[in-house]
Amino acid sequence: MRANRIEPSSLWLELTETTLLDETTFVERTVESLKGLGVHLVLDDFGVGFSSLGYLKRLPLTMIKLDRSFVENLVEGSHDAAIVRAVNEMAKTIGIGVVAEGVRTEDQLRMVTTLGCGFAQGFHFSEPVPVAHIERLLEQPMPSFP
Repeated sequence: MRANRIEPSSLWLELTETTLLDETTFVERTVESLKGLGVHLVLDDFGVGFSSLGYLKRLPLTMIKLDRSFVENLVEGSHDAAIVRAVNEMAKTIGIGVVAEGVRTEDQLRMVTTLGCGFAQGFHFSEPVPVAHIERLLEQPMPSFP
């Protein structure tokens, strides 16, 4: 960060479960050190694999990214809707933000917003772009999120 003049608070580091499966003191100290520097920590693909509520209790997370498998078939009254709502309520209570991954349609965006997600990402906003196009993309106004 110092060598590249990156302000730690502008860095959001996504952690995968595989990184956290090795519950060593080294991993916990590293995560704590990063948080102490001001780096934001985000748990990716929350809700699948071996996701544990213990991560939310033990790790100094800023955000969790709710796996797209809960968004792709999201309709009112579904089990997925109940899970998305519950995760959002729990995260809000403990001060963690939620990103809904895999939002492809306006209806999905409306649903995740209604269920409490403060952030969303997916093809609805943009498909992946080559590195060479990033600067041009960043110069464009960002779409608003309801």
